[in-house]
Amino acid sequence: MKKIINKNFKTLLPVINAILIGLQWMIAAFLIVGLHPRPRQLDLLTDLGKYWYRPEYDLLIYICGCFVVLLLIFIFTRIEQKLHFTYSLLSCVIQLILVVFFKNFILDFWKQPVNYNLKVLLTMIWAFILVFPSMLAVYFSVKNTRWKFPFSSRLNMNLIDLIFPLLIILLIYIPDMKNLSGKIYLNDQFLHWNSFAIRPALGFRHGLTLGKEMFVQYGLGWPVVMSLLNPPDLTYSSMIHVGIIYAGIYYIGLYILLRLLTRDIFWSITGTCLTLLFQFFTRNFPLPFFWETPSSTILRMPFDVWFFSAVVLAINSGFTFWKIVAAIFTGLAILFEFDTGIYLAFTFGFYLVVPIINAVINKKYQTVKKEIYISLLCIFTVCIILFGSMAFVVKVSVLDIKYWSVLIEGIKEYGGGITSLPLATLRSNSSLIVFELIIGMYLFVVGNWLIKFLNKKSHSEDMFVAGLGFYGLVMLLIFIGRSHILNLMYPTVPFWILFTWVVVKIYKLMSVHYKQIQSYIPAISVITVGILLLTNPAYQNYSNILNSYFKGSDKNEICLFQDHNDVCGLPETERKTAIDFTDITTKMKTWQSQGKTVAVFDDYDTRYYLAINSYPKFRYTPYDIFTKKQLEYISQQIINKQPDYILIRKDAPKNDIMTETQGLINSYYQQEKDLSIFNVWQKNN
Repeated sequence: MKKIINKNFKTLLPVINAILIGLQWMIAAFLIVGLHPRPRQLDLLTDLGKYWYRPEYDLLIYICGCFVVLLLIFIFTRIEQKLHFTYSLLSCVIQLILVVFFKNFILDFWKQPVNYNLKVLLTMIWAFILVFPSMLAVYFSVKNTRWKFPFSSRLNMNLIDLIFPLLIILLIYIPDMKNLSGKIYLNDQFLHWNSFAIRPALGFRHGLTLGKEMFVQYGLGWPVVMSLLNPPDLTYSSMIHVGIIYAGIYYIGLYILLRLLTRDIFWSITGTCLTLLFQFFTRNFPLPFFWETPSSTILRMPFDVWFFSAVVLAINSGFTFWKIVAAIFTGLAILFEFDTGIYLAFTFGFYLVVPIINAVINKKYQTVKKEIYISLLCIFTVCIILFGSMAFVVKVSVLDIKYWSVLIEGIKEYGGGITSLPLATLRSNSSLIVFELIIGMYLFVVGNWLIKFLNKKSHSEDMFVAGLGFYGLVMLLIFIGRSHILNLMYPTVPFWILFTWVVVKIYKLMSVHYKQIQSYIPAISVITVGILLLTNPAYQNYSNILNSYFKGSDKNEICLFQDHNDVCGLPETERKTAIDFTDITTKMKTWQSQGKTVAVFDDYDTRYYLAINSYPKFRYTPYDIFTKKQLEYISQQIINKQPDYILIRKDAPKNDIMTETQGLINSYYQQEKDLSIFNVWQKNN
């Protein structure tokens, strides 16, 4: 047994060696050069845009770093020398220690009133210290590797396969949506939900074109789904309800994917619970406020588990039907979330191209022809789903280039430093270590497949996990672009799938010689992970069905939306706010019944439009404007549309957005009697 383990470990050493060294270089680049500014004319940004502008090189470093790691894997597997794995591991440990002190020695030092040249010199010395150990270790490499565990073709269903999905629903579903919406309101007043889906949903519901007349930052799918709710049900609670219901469906899909991949009930349950523990019930979320930021949940990547399940079925069965199903999920993914959908499309491209290349290498030209036909059919299916849905939903021609330009405005504008957070400024050193572990797993499976593929020794399972690793790598772009711990944890579903897969492979390898404990380990893993999940403080603060039954729910009757009895559970200190909100929306309804149009110039304008069943009057959220171009667009909307009334908060921020807007309003409007927290401006006759 020991010889088998040593043999398998040694064959993996070139991949591990390359990852350890490559990651050290990548982290050093993040810390040393990641903060260097990219050129952008700051005079094109508003004051808010300048505040949130965090120029960085993180994206470029990440892409180049992944390429370098894969290149090292390729080189190391072709150099036969005596193994010195200890040096790579030691250099990695040294760098981790140095990373912990990076803030104290470098970032804090740059804030001191010290000569600039001295700061540069110290930074260069630190950069050399960061990479020198790994530069020594780069001379040592190992032989080629091969790790073969082909896919199984059978899946035995069990009663547990019906029971566990029900348990997932009990863990995820929250029965008291109105109090949950009240907690979200208290924490950020639905700022994230508004931009994610609710604001564009109101616009689409009232006939506005998404992307053109209503800014869409993430995708078209969720706003359209939310807009389908009937008017009495069009509330914050009902829309959040939709998201939570789908989350339960998503994690059931994750369990199905693990069943297809591992062929074992207990290991599938273990992998699902691990994902819930570290990806959903993570301690990095503010404990009382689950579902506060929908863009940091599985709603950001709603179809990936179903896509990968279809790919597994396509590989196992060989049926073209399942590739068409994968193509359908790819089209829906792009429709619902632009960025993550594009990432999934690239992954699908990987699965389509690799069989073609493999057939060409093996001179199977009939197979090449067949795979090309299948690929074209899949691409056609993606286009039909994407463009057909868009033509039906937003009624825009796919040839309208101008529309496509404004539709992807969020990707174009916010990808250039606005709202970015450089990785070097990440406050948590442990988060950086977690990042290295995650990217290390992804690079391991991709690099392992690449070497096997080049040596014509790859198998279908190798290709599948490599595609999953590739998807995980591109999903990390979310964290690279905005380096916050939330953006590191929620896209880790691919990591926990791969982690479960690796554990199962190790278990199968060991069980060959330790059959007496073979049946106990999976059950023990389920019990252990289950205990960790149930004792997790984040889970215990989550008001799901089980916790609500044993603990009860809040009975505070103060609601923000008193007409709909929505956004409830507010404390007594919010009673006046609720009364003011009712007074404001009642007056707005009166104006609306008189045929008057009312615009709210406020960051939180959406809740007022929702209360009166109207639509936002501006393409962008007022004050949440980052570029002068966006500010000019709102100014043109005021001039061209001229709503009868404009409400502006009395405590509006004194910045260039308000200065320009106020000057414009003074030219076309006259101030009337105040309405609670708002100044009221009426259009001149």
